[in-house]
Amino acid sequence: MRTMVACVLVAGCGFGVPASTAVVDADIDAPPPPIDAFVRDVPPRLIPGGGIADAPLAHVLNVYAIDSVTRLPIMDASVTIGAISGMTDATGLFVARGEAVTGKATIAITKEGYRAEIWIGVAGANATLPLKPQPLAGVPRADLSGVFSNFNSNLPPLGGGHLRSGSVTYSQLDGAPDGANGINSMGSNRCQSGSCAFSIATRVGTVALLGATFDVDTKNTQDPNDDTSVVQTYSYRTGITVVDGVALNNQNLTQIAPSQLVDVTTTFGTLAPGTTVAVGVVAIDLPTEGTLYLSDNAEMNTPTIKAPPLSLFAGSSYRVLGFAGVNGGFSLLFRRGFTASPFNLGTWLPTPTLVSATRAGASWTAPTGATFSGVLYSRPFVADLVQVLSFDGTTTFTLPPAITLPTASFDVSAIAFRAGYDFSDFSFAEDAALYDATSSSSGVAVP
Repeated sequence: MRTMVACVLVAGCGFGVPASTAVVDADIDAPPPPIDAFVRDVPPRLIPGGGIADAPLAHVLNVYAIDSVTRLPIMDASVTIGAISGMTDATGLFVARGEAVTGKATIAITKEGYRAEIWIGVAGANATLPLKPQPLAGVPRADLSGVFSNFNSNLPPLGGGHLRSGSVTYSQLDGAPDGANGINSMGSNRCQSGSCAFSIATRVGTVALLGATFDVDTKNTQDPNDDTSVVQTYSYRTGITVVDGVALNNQNLTQIAPSQLVDVTTTFGTLAPGTTVAVGVVAIDLPTEGTLYLSDNAEMNTPTIKAPPLSLFAGSSYRVLGFAGVNGGFSLLFRRGFTASPFNLGTWLPTPTLVSATRAGASWTAPTGATFSGVLYSRPFVADLVQVLSFDGTTTFTLPPAITLPTASFDVSAIAFRAGYDFSDFSFAEDAALYDATSSSSGVAVP
């Protein structure tokens, strides 16, 4: 992001008095100039996807609340900054002014129907906080339908008790609004017979589709739980423009000949202490459509899988999403920009430790390598309650009175992130490529 340059007004300058003129008969009992004469009054601006900008913070803080799905402003959200509180206007903006609003600030925002958000260590004059709807709903989408070209051709024959199936996914987008990368097609993206007709719900924007063709061994039983499958090949379609609510038909997929697939190997690097299992999900980064994740995972004991060659997608590269189970929690990392195998995942982010939580607040120890951290209050599989993010190394906090927790029990887990953000000037959407790892502790139950 480009940092905005603001002019700082300095007392004694620009008042129309020549520098050489002496000021006589000054009124020493005159009141001091108002605080606004000394503030760094930066114009408010929305930061795409949420973020902080325009440091330093000097007596004025412009706070926007936006919906994390639609990214539209949220009106009448309650904002608390120390002893200052108020509501956002129709543009989602609340402006805090005062001598206490300087250096760094803690912002708390609440709104009925959204997860509460608390940011600690805000050091810029502009902050945009994305609030996640609860439950998550209304994600812009459209249905795409088509068939697998050559679904039953150019492939090895099936053995007894085997069948062929297909599954279609859509390209993911770094920095996408909440929910956009996880739209559920309720099974219609899977198919088995004929030309393997499918229908998939996707995010809006420029999208690509990737279909995997599987050889499924049914073990000659009716129970699908004992089935095993092997990827035979992939099919794809790129350059699809998706508009909210506008269905697209005939989005047929082009088959990649099995002989074109290439071997790619993932090396798992330095795992976080306490890792019990780790997998690498290989993907292809496309120049405009986002990221296509493959259906076969690299595992520690089977690190080599088949993948489409980059030569099919101009300007593309491989990436790997690593997932590891660690001490009841997890560690995730992203490695981008591979043009050849092997894919070395490097150093994983350990999980936070020494997590302590009550209804009044929480504390934790951030892991080595984390650039910011926090906690998540949630009722698992029900709703997220509060997310706290700390950008200045603070690892303990007290919930402000504005935050109301349910009477039912909930869990608190500590979360950590590794990103190359400049915390005086960053955007979650525009700087998504700078984020490469996250981890979470196991949850602490709070009765």
